[in-house]
Order: sequence, then structure tokens, then C-alpha cells
Amino acid sequence: PMPTYAEIATIAKTKLTAIGMPIQFVRVTAGGVYDPESGGYTGPTETTTSFYGVRTNPTQAEVQAGLFQGVTAVILAPADLAGGAVPTTADKLIYDGQRWDIKEIRSVAPAETVMLYKLGVTATGSAE
Repeated sequence: PMPTYAEIATIAKTKLTAIGMPIQFVRVTAGGVYDPESGGYTGPTETTTSFYGVRTNPTQAEVQAGLFQGVTAVILAPADLAGGAVPTTADKLIYDGQRWDIKEIRSVAPAETVMLYKLGVTATGSAE
């Protein structure tokens, strides 16, 4: 029998773990919510989860299609990198001792099941 898309996504994640490097996904939640206890507004919060991803470059076809313009690298990440949340360009990645802005996101999703994400990133500076 043919594997299901969920099974293929699991296989993809296993392969990323085998050949990838540890990367931290930083979910940035906007602040600006009024806190009556402090009398002020909350700042942005960050939640970090770890995953294994593969650093690569845009394919020639992607560049010709106008995808991933001006990015340093493309990170192949498993579909569940954000604990089930969909990554956004407000989120960040940390690897190689640096923080990276996510500039562009492309999901690889045959039959509407996301198998993996391709995240185009640029460096924002040190992770300190």
C-alpha cells in the first residue's frame, strides 16, 4: 500500500533529523496587551522549540520564479517545527550562534498536507 501523507511527513522529519542540524524556532507573540496589575502594556513574548533542519540554498527554479529573493539560506524544516503552529515572518530561527529573520515561507504540501516548510532566512546578528 502507498504511504499516507502523514507517514511521508514522518519519514521526511526522520531524514531531516538524520542529516540536519539542531535549530531553534522562536515563536514571537506581539505584545501590547494591557496588564491591569502593572498598569502597563506587555512586551512581545518568545517561545522557543527545537527541531532538526537542513540549511540549503534556493533552487534555480525557485530563483527564476522570484522566490527567496535576498535571503542568505533556505532552511528545510519539518511540518511540526512550531508544535503545530504555522510559522510566520514574525518568528525567528537560531542556529550557528546567530538569530535569523524568516523572510519567506513556502510550504511543501501535496494534497494539502504540509510535509515540510522551506524558510528563507537572513541573519539579524548574534543570538546573545
